[in-house]
This record gives sequence, structure tokens and C-alpha cells, in this order.
Amino acid sequence: MAVLIVLFFILALSVNILALRKIRLASLTFLDGIVIGMVYYLTVPMIFILLAGRISPDFMPIPEYKPYEDVQTSFVIEAAIAFISAARILTARSKLPNVRHNVYPITYVVFAIAVLYFGSTLISARMLGTASGTHWFKASNDLANSNGSYLILKVIANFSRTAIFGCIAGILSKTSRNRFLLVCVGLFVCVFDLAITFNRISVAYFLIVILVAYRRHVFSASLLMAVALLSATFVSSLWTEVRGLVSVYGSSVAGFTNAVTVALTHADEGKPFVDEMNGVFESINIVAFNYVVENTDRLDVSSSAYFVRPLTLFIPKAVFSERPPSFASVLGLAISGSKDAALNSTLLGEPYASSPWLWPFMLLAVILFYNLCYEYLARANSSFGPIGAVIAFALWRFDSSFAAYSLIFCVLIHIGLRLVRLVVVQFRAKSRPSNRFLAPTAGDVVRPTLQGERVSGGGLEEGADV
Repeated sequence: MAVLIVLFFILALSVNILALRKIRLASLTFLDGIVIGMVYYLTVPMIFILLAGRISPDFMPIPEYKPYEDVQTSFVIEAAIAFISAARILTARSKLPNVRHNVYPITYVVFAIAVLYFGSTLISARMLGTASGTHWFKASNDLANSNGSYLILKVIANFSRTAIFGCIAGILSKTSRNRFLLVCVGLFVCVFDLAITFNRISVAYFLIVILVAYRRHVFSASLLMAVALLSATFVSSLWTEVRGLVSVYGSSVAGFTNAVTVALTHADEGKPFVDEMNGVFESINIVAFNYVVENTDRLDVSSSAYFVRPLTLFIPKAVFSERPPSFASVLGLAISGSKDAALNSTLLGEPYASSPWLWPFMLLAVILFYNLCYEYLARANSSFGPIGAVIAFALWRFDSSFAAYSLIFCVLIHIGLRLVRLVVVQFRAKSRPSNRFLAPTAGDVVRPTLQGERVSGGGLEEGADV
């Protein structure tokens, strides 16, 4: 059976590579982001899991995932890699009409999302109290349960943290000017996010910026990033310890130094790489998915929950008592026994729990729907293509609610910027001097206006009422 699992993985990996060759980094789509995210969060970790023959659940009180013993999970993962890759290969870009210019400048989108990101991040950090040394996870959980405004800010921050890297990639996809400066801006956002929220995920989003920026040398860039990621596993795991210890020692320079010193002292350098890599690839989500496969009946998730939950996202529980809870909360409760826990199980966990037989088609339908929506938005402004791609990449570590509210925010930004552009155009038109009553020059031909004609500029056009 082990040989069959390895051979099937090699086949799935081959299809995955073919799908990657179809991706055009200069014009990324939502479906492209799904494939790139799958490589990062599923395909690459599975290579090391198959080599090691196991992966530990880390802090989760569930059994290890052993690919050669948990055969059903292994085949489901490999089938998913092949199925999603084949969908990318076979799916052509939509035949929507192209536009020559953006309906509004890309700078409008960048400004709007930057304001959302920095505003929501700083305000929520202030509310959270991380600056005073409060443990970030406990404080966030408690505040989200007691303060609705913080919960809204957290949702906005999750979306904008992702979308801002799509904005940078969108600019880089159109020009190579100031490439180094834009890459530095992306790096600054990563450092800012690490310093304020202790969140490492922005570093993964930054990788897409690097790929787009150096797309003419994509093989060399990918190779360098692979080496950097594999060598960064220890640093990433160390950071997990540091951000917890900061709550004990405080967020001052001295407190941070003490936290790093203690983390280095207790660092377990003998930990197997397959377990250490969780700090980079969040590979314990695969272990959680194994739990989903083996305990689908125990989770008792409705077959319609995968579609109903995103549609009822903003409806209060008091209004719609039957509203399904987020799948991350369902899984967290089942594994830890705590109502406050939320655990991820890759992009596959939620549809599989809804229907172990129909999950591939449910997942594909949702992916293609979002892909079409972002293609429509990209017709108005090209930046929404890479924004959708980064959101799709991030979807591998969130539940379906993230995709729903991200699309809603993108649509609201699009509508708002169209209105802003309309106001700007009308203001400029009113501020310009009118030529309507200027005397004709010597070169103009003056004749009476006939029925069915209108004056346009310096000449006449047919088909207008006088």
C-alpha cells in the first residue's frame, strides 16, 4: 500500500507541476492563488511527511498523521492535489470584455486598502492591549467575545492584511519601475505586522510579491525562496515561543531581549524537521484534516453548511438561530473541548466534513464562483486579480467565511471608488473653462444646425435631437 500511495502522489505532483506552468504571474487570478497556496500548504509538506512517515499534532490532543497507515486521508489529499491542478489546467480564462484602462487608478485601491489595514491593525492592537504585555491570543479571544467592534476590526484587519500584498503585486505586474522600492514596502508591511500583531502569515503573502516582482527569473527566485523557507523553520518556531514570552516580560526592548534569550535556552534543536516545519508551512493543519476524515460522523456537520455559512455571515444569531457556526469553531470544540478554540484543517476540511462523497464538486463550484467574481472586478481595476490570488492563497489556512467577507469588502471598495472617481471627474469638468460660447476662429466652418444633428467639439455628429 505504501508503494501505491507514493506512486499516486508522484502522479498528483506531476499534474500539480503542469498546473503551475499554466499560471501567468503578470495576470494572476483567484484560481491561480488556490494552486499556489496548495503547493505551499499541502504539496510541499506532504513530500516531507511521506519521507518521514509521520507528523506530530503538536499542541492538539489527537493522534499523529501517519500517511502509510491513515490510507484514506492520504488518498484524499493526493486526489485533491490532482483534481484542483486539473481544474486549473482545463479552466480557460473567462471571455469577459477587456478594458483598455482601469475605471479608477490602482493608486485609489492601494490607498483604500492601506488605510483599512493600518487603521484597523493599530486600533485593534490598542484595544487588545498587546503593548502592555497582555498575552495576544488570550486577550484577542476574550475581547472578540465581549466587544463587537473589536470583532469587526479583526475581520477588516484579516482582509486588508492579505489584500495589501495583492495591491503591491498588482502594481508590480504592470511595471518594473521602482521594483526594489515596492519589494521593500512589502517587507516593511511584514515587519510591521510581526511587531504589532506577532503574526507570521504576512511573510507567506510576501512570497507572492517576490514571485511577481522577479517573474522573469521565476525559477531562480523560487529556488532561493525554497532554501530560505527550509532554513527558516527553526527561526519561525522560535518566534512562536518569543511572542508568548513577550506577554510575561513585556514588549519593551529589555522584555523582548529576555524573551528571545529564554526561547533560545529552551529551543529544542533536536526536533525532527517534519515537526519543525509547522512554523513555516502550518503543516499541523494536515493532521487536523486527518482527524476530520476519521471523525466525520462525530463532527455532525450539515451537508448544506458549506454554502449556508458564508451567505449568513453577517446575520446575527438572534435573528437566524439556525445559522451554522464556523467550521473552525466546530473542529476546535471537537478536538479541544473548548468553545473558544478555532482550528484550521486546510481548504479541504470544511467541504469534506459537509459531504465526504461530493466534496470535490462542492469545492470546485465555490472556487470557480469566486474566480469569476474576481475576474469581473479585475475588468474594472487590474489590481483585483492579484488581490483575489492572495486571498485564495490565504484561504488554505482559513474557513469559508474568510473568502465571503473578503469578496464583500472588495465589492464595497470597488463601488466606493467608482463613486469617488465619478465625483472627481465631475469636479474637474466643472472647474474647466467652457468653450461653448467662444467665437469661431478663421478656420472654422459655420453653417446652420440641421434637424437630427448636434454640435460636438468643433464639428457635427448625426443622430441627436436639437
